[in-house]
Amino acid sequence: MKVTKIIASVAVILILLLSPGCETEPDWIGELTDEIFSQINLLRTGEGLDKLVWHSELAGFAADHSRDMGVRDYFSHTTPEGKTFSERIADSGIDYGGAGENIYMRAGDCSDIPAEDVTAGIVDGWWNSPGHREIMIRENMTHGAVGCYQSESALYVTFNVIN
Repeated sequence: MKVTKIIASVAVILILLLSPGCETEPDWIGELTDEIFSQINLLRTGEGLDKLVWHSELAGFAADHSRDMGVRDYFSHTTPEGKTFSERIADSGIDYGGAGENIYMRAGDCSDIPAEDVTAGIVDGWWNSPGHREIMIRENMTHGAVGCYQSESALYVTFNVIN
């Protein structure tokens, strides 16, 4: 069983490293990432909460999950091998007390759509879903990050929070 998990993990790493377009992030992805994080912080302050502090390791974790979903064509908090969000974050090496995750997928190429427009759809969708909203405005969360990945067929976004 452990050998199967190791082989699956190595396969995921190779897929991510060998995938075209993974070497550098397009500028618009960085803009979108920043815009989503800013909008979430605006919602938090509107609810009387502190802004989340950007966490660069968590940003890599979020981007890796978005990339994995895009490269392997799935949409879930759980990988195709059955590794849950709780297992992924525990294995990440990131120090945290509590954690949460929201994911989003939008079909098509979003590279020519203004970041504000894409962000509105993402953040509004999460805000209008009680479970996703609770992740965004969870009172005891202190740090957060967003990771985005544009595949050939869809945009994938992961938002993570920790305390």
